[in-house]
Amino acid sequence: MDEDGYIVFSPWAATRPFALRIVPERHAHDFCLTSENDLGRLAGLLRVLVDRLNRGLNKPSYRLLLVTSPPEQQRPHQTDLFATLPWDWHWYLELSPCLTRETGIEQATGIAVNPVPPEEAVTFLRGLAPC
Repeated sequence: MDEDGYIVFSPWAATRPFALRIVPERHAHDFCLTSENDLGRLAGLLRVLVDRLNRGLNKPSYRLLLVTSPPEQQRPHQTDLFATLPWDWHWYLELSPCLTRETGIEQATGIAVNPVPPEEAVTFLRGLAPC
C-alpha cells in the first residue's frame, strides 16, 4: 500500500500475524524531524489501518512500535561513530494486532511463531472495503 508519502507492507517473515510496517517514502533517519504536515498524513493513515484491522479482526488490542535513530552523541575515542547516521538509518513504525500469546518455544528460544503468512494477511486486509 502506497499512501500519501508513506509505504505500508507486511514484512517478510513477520514475527506477528498481520504485522504492518509503515515507512516514509522520503528517507528520514529521525522521527522527531518529521513535519507537522507529514505527521497529519501519518495519523490519517494509521486511522485507516486500524479501522481495517478492527473490522477484519474484531477490534483487537495493538502494539505500535516506533523505531528511530539513536541520539547523536559524541563518544571519547569514537568521534566519527555517528557521522553517517543520517544516511544509514531509516525510521519506521510497526503496527501489529495482539492475536497470539507467546508459547514456550518463543520464550525458550526467542524464535517467533507466526501462524498467518504475511501474504495471506495482506490479501485479507486488501479485500476489506475502505470505510
